[in-house]
Amino acid sequence: MEFIIVLDKPQMGENIGAAARVMANFGIEELRIVNPRDGWPNETASYMATCGSYIIENAKIYTDLKEAISDADYVIGTMGRDLSDFSKPIYTPRYLNKLLGFKKVVIIFGCERVGLNNEELSLCSAVLTIDTKEKCKSMNLAQAVAVICYEISQINIDTYKLKHEIDGEIATQTEVSEMLQHLEDELTRKNFFQEPSKKPRMMINIRNMFNRNIFSKQEVRTLRGIIRTLSKDN
Repeated sequence: MEFIIVLDKPQMGENIGAAARVMANFGIEELRIVNPRDGWPNETASYMATCGSYIIENAKIYTDLKEAISDADYVIGTMGRDLSDFSKPIYTPRYLNKLLGFKKVVIIFGCERVGLNNEELSLCSAVLTIDTKEKCKSMNLAQAVAVICYEISQINIDTYKLKHEIDGEIATQTEVSEMLQHLEDELTRKNFFQEPSKKPRMMINIRNMFNRNIFSKQEVRTLRGIIRTLSKDN
C-alpha cells in the first residue's frame, strides 16, 4: 500500500520544504506538487527540507491536478473550513486506518490561503479534516501534513481491514474520470444541460455522487456500457 502527498498550488517554498521534512519523519516518500506559485526548483524548499531534501529532489511537478492523481485508486482531499453542508463523506485522520487494501492512496492539500475549492474536492472520494479548537482553527500547511503522515505511520496492517469490500481490482482515478467524461459528453449531446451557465455546478454535483463511492474496473466498464446503450439514437 502506497500513500502519496499532493500539494496543490502551494504558495511558499518554506511550507513545501517543511512538508517534505515531516514526510521523511514518518516514512512517506512520494511528493507531487501542482503549480507551485514561486516556480520549481525552489531553493528555500530544499533548505527547509533538511533530512527530507531527497523528497524535494524527487518531487514530481504537475500543471494539472487531475493528472497528478490520475494513477490513484483512492483520492482524499483535506479541508479546514466549515463543511457542514458538504455532500461528501467527512472523516478525521483516523479514517486512514480503514483504507488497507488499496494500492495507491493520494492525499491532496490545497494552497495555504484558500485550500481546495469545490471543483477540486469533487475529484475526491472523501474529505479529511483535523479537529482544531475554535480559538485557533487554521493550521500551517506543513503542520497539517505532519498530522496526516503521523496517522499513516500508525496504521497496523495486521489489525485493520479494508472498509469497503470490492469485487475485483479497484478502478484507478483515470478510469473513473474517463467514465465521467464519457457521461458528460453524452449528457451534453442529449441537451441535458439546458442552461449552459448551470453546467459546471451540475457536473461538480455529478462527480461528487460518483467519487464518494469506490468502483472496481468491471463496474466502470459496466457503467460505460450503460452510458453507451442509453445514448444510442433510436
